[in-house]
Amino acid sequence: MSARRRWRERTAWTLAAIATIAASALAFRVFGPSAQESPVRFTIDEPPEAPWSGAPMAPFPAISPDGRFVVFHGVKPDSGPTLMLRALETLTAKEIPGTHNAGLPFWSPDSRFIGFVADGKLKRYDTASGTIGNLCDAASFEGASWNRTNTIVFAPAAGDGLYRVFGDGGTPVPVTKLAAGQTSHRWPYFMPDGRHFTFLIQPGNRVAFGSLDDPAFTELFAADAHAIYAPAGYLIFARDHALLARRFDPRTGRVSGDVIPLADAVRAATLNGRATYSVSDNGILVFRGGVISLLTRVEWYDRSGKPLEEVLSWGENRDIGLSPDGRRLAFHRHEETDGGGVWIKDLTRGTVSRLTFDASHNFGGLWHPDGRRVTYLSTRNRASGDIYLTSASGTGDDVAVLTSPELKNWPSWSRDGRYLIFEQTNSASQRDIAVLDTTTHKVSLYIHGVAREIHPEFSPDGKWVAYVSDESGRYDVYVQPFPANGDKWLISTAGGVHPRWRGDGKELFFLALDRTLMSVEVSTSGEQLSASVPKALFKTRATFFGGGPSTQYRVFEVAPDGQRFLIDEEGNTDRERPRDPLTVVVNWTALLKR
Repeated sequence: MSARRRWRERTAWTLAAIATIAASALAFRVFGPSAQESPVRFTIDEPPEAPWSGAPMAPFPAISPDGRFVVFHGVKPDSGPTLMLRALETLTAKEIPGTHNAGLPFWSPDSRFIGFVADGKLKRYDTASGTIGNLCDAASFEGASWNRTNTIVFAPAAGDGLYRVFGDGGTPVPVTKLAAGQTSHRWPYFMPDGRHFTFLIQPGNRVAFGSLDDPAFTELFAADAHAIYAPAGYLIFARDHALLARRFDPRTGRVSGDVIPLADAVRAATLNGRATYSVSDNGILVFRGGVISLLTRVEWYDRSGKPLEEVLSWGENRDIGLSPDGRRLAFHRHEETDGGGVWIKDLTRGTVSRLTFDASHNFGGLWHPDGRRVTYLSTRNRASGDIYLTSASGTGDDVAVLTSPELKNWPSWSRDGRYLIFEQTNSASQRDIAVLDTTTHKVSLYIHGVAREIHPEFSPDGKWVAYVSDESGRYDVYVQPFPANGDKWLISTAGGVHPRWRGDGKELFFLALDRTLMSVEVSTSGEQLSASVPKALFKTRATFFGGGPSTQYRVFEVAPDGQRFLIDEEGNTDRERPRDPLTVVVNWTALLKR
């Protein structure tokens, strides 16, 4: 069958589905849900101009309460994450202007406003006027719900309870308080009365029932991820990768009846409670099925882009770090249950060994300058993570380098091991760059401003720091002296992320926003720096994971002599990079009768 014919048939089926939606919606309004006895299914593919990210839970779909629109997360090759809006009566999605770096959308009950998080702020988009407004701070947001009295309940930070704020903005007020042994309350969902809500307790992913009027709450049952309420009188949730429904009384919080399967496979993450299902008030269910793994491989390339040697075969490999002598690779191997741990591969002998074993999310394997120890981040004591140091041989105890409530990422050591520079996120700003002096154990801000500053990397001599900022409206690579003196140099000329130095500090590499590997020659004289015009080396398939270009994972490394590059790359087949569509089910309640 020709491609043109396939396109015609696919378009015809989609148009038929749209017509059915319109008829079903009319039947629902006139006769109620029983008027349409059979469910109608169709799919929504990722838009080619803004593909879904590699995050297992992408594209974080949310259907409007009136069932007319779906908002979801996409990643534009030239500018990064954004929100896309698709009217179900049309065939295309449109970008929502001004939602750069936005994610985790949710709707107001009248379907007029879309709430979302971006740049450390909880925001709202007015679909009527096209304006965007800030509501409050939300440094490490994990879900929200909006009631009919204009109150939003949300999780502003990964390691805290729930808060509420007016839908017009204001100062957040606590709603729930963590009990002993609990690390997070997240992913609330309002009941029809606008007072009660469900939410998820971690660890253990227990669905609970709470109220704005009482700080006490009741635990209901365990699930893979959060539960959402459907007006038909059911909670929809995931367990063992299946999408399920169970009868629920939204006034008393009582669960009854048998669990009813809705779909055999749905994407839901036990690690953070995120999921890919959403339901409207008029009987339309949206979810993304398929596997939740993102397979990547790590391979050596030369400066021309010629593949040389596979280092790690296809698997859930993330966050690679090359040892100072270039002979060993630390990497994070993702696991669904607890997030996974840090592993080491000996590049000479080919052996692979696990470095961390505790049941927590351990990632960010970065070598200490002495080449004998590895630095990593762990959520063992708090959801925001702390920084630890351990022997690369796997012997000896872990040492806590930095414990603090702020979210931390992307650590980088100075050559003498005295300073550790890293990204830091708190309630006041999205991402700044901070530095720890290990001799005084004091943390100070190295770069702090209204922009997002990410991906800091010490130069080999410890006198310079390369980093990324979106102060210009896009991500670009900059270099500043260390300690900072107010000077800075723009290195990239058309956007860039992930800076990495050559071993002698005379060349700086980074990824363009289209993932082309770039090279810049660098020379210094005293406190002055000169940089050449960036030169493209080759186009990569480096995996930008869930955050787009601003991802927290290191995706390429440079051999000490700058002649070879390790790339953590995504695949180009459906097996290596699953592109499962969104499934839309009109009159989903008919599934309850099967």
